[in-house]
Amino acid sequence: MPELDNKTTENENQNLEERVGTSDTGATDENKASGEDMVTRAEAQKMADAMVAKKLKGMPSKEELAKYKEWQESQKTAEEKRAEEAERYRAIEAENASLKQEKLILSQGVKLDDADYVLFKVSKMEGDFEENLQSFLAENPKFTNSESINHTTDGVPAKRNTATKINSVTEKLKARHPELDL
Repeated sequence: MPELDNKTTENENQNLEERVGTSDTGATDENKASGEDMVTRAEAQKMADAMVAKKLKGMPSKEELAKYKEWQESQKTAEEKRAEEAERYRAIEAENASLKQEKLILSQGVKLDDADYVLFKVSKMEGDFEENLQSFLAENPKFTNSESINHTTDGVPAKRNTATKINSVTEKLKARHPELDL
């Protein structure tokens, strides 16, 4: 049936194109001589609007579509609803597992740029993820930050005690007068 509608629309469009002239007045020189009536742009727009209105006449409104979707949702069986919830639960569990693995990789000192690659490689290995990660990182230490492995802080910044430079004058003064505190 949609094929029939497309064919009729194409025929109507061809008829409309034949009737619409190329000049702004609505008629070509050839057609003026033959006596055919031409359609102006305004008339062509009115005809196109009428065709669109005719096509949309049987279409439901947005409110009707929303009500239909609500009705369709209410018609689902309890088993279908459970299946949808189970699918949603599986997706959430998979995302949770992925995030936990990513956190474990980063806590092992893997460089941020290499984390995705390490996750991919280790997840393809059979067995326990943590054990596979340890063995992979032992074989491939290039993926880890050597300075960040097993470093923990207590949150207190460390102060560096930098010695002040002693110039030669101060040094000589200290040598002569050790009791002075400079």
